[in-house]
Amino acid sequence: MNLKLVELNRADYLGGSEVAAVLGVPGAWDSPFSVWARRQPELADHTTQMTPAMEAGHRFEEAVMGWSAAQLGADMDNLLRGEPFGGKVVQGAESWAACHPDGYLNIDGMWHVYEGKLASGQSHSFGPDGQMPDHYFVQWIYEQYCAQMPGAFGAQLSLREPPWTHTMNRNVVIEKMIIDRAGEWWHKHIVKGEAPEVDGSLTAKAWLSMRHKEHSNIMRDPTSEESALVEELKSAKLSMKAMQLDIAKLENKIKEAIGGDEGLLYQGGPTFVSWRQQKGSNRLDQKKLRLEEPEVFNKYSKRGEPRRVLRAHPGWGAL
Repeated sequence: MNLKLVELNRADYLGGSEVAAVLGVPGAWDSPFSVWARRQPELADHTTQMTPAMEAGHRFEEAVMGWSAAQLGADMDNLLRGEPFGGKVVQGAESWAACHPDGYLNIDGMWHVYEGKLASGQSHSFGPDGQMPDHYFVQWIYEQYCAQMPGAFGAQLSLREPPWTHTMNRNVVIEKMIIDRAGEWWHKHIVKGEAPEVDGSLTAKAWLSMRHKEHSNIMRDPTSEESALVEELKSAKLSMKAMQLDIAKLENKIKEAIGGDEGLLYQGGPTFVSWRQQKGSNRLDQKKLRLEEPEVFNKYSKRGEPRRVLRAHPGWGAL
């Protein structure tokens, strides 16, 4: 196995999980703006919060890899996880192209770069002939390019069944398509510094808050483009309100249908809709505490950081 292992700062390369995001592949966990913003000085100390789903994937990673390796007939005495390389990444032919695969499997005497996922079989489509979600496929192809070896993939879709597994030889045509497009994005937005379009991601929200912490006392007339944006926002909020009413109506009709039962099974399988009783949550009565124990209330009160809030002003209607 001949890997090009290098030490790179995280901001100096495009990681495997970021490629699908910058290419706009549906299902990608991130967005082009988020990938760009995390490399800006304003967000140098900002870290992406790990979600429960991300933490579960990390904690089950080794188990899924071992089970997948067994399913694929890999050499179980020579399983290599990505961690033993001291934090170094595998770099491709392009200086910006690098990744940190989950590991490497020796199958029939040939090393394969391995990527594993803890995924839901209900929300992700995996097929018998190697079909997988597009964003996973793009990441996997990118890792094969960086490692210069064929790929092995394992996805744990259910604890009742072995992982879904698949192997493939390198496809240099698809690799080139992905590398060319990702390279164009990297050169335009990272090398030249052109910001992608702002989106609705939490990273974009954090970047804007840090970039424009303070404001003047000037209230100016909007440009035609700014007026159009406000009108579009108003329309979107009205549509969202109507959709929320539709959702509430459908939920109530399903509750009415369930009645006194626990729920509904879908085609006799594991998918179900339930209407169960839950324990009431314990909440602190802050108003009562402040009135009866003001010293205790003040001692444990914590004021949040100042932040700018977007609100509608008279004349433009309620947002």
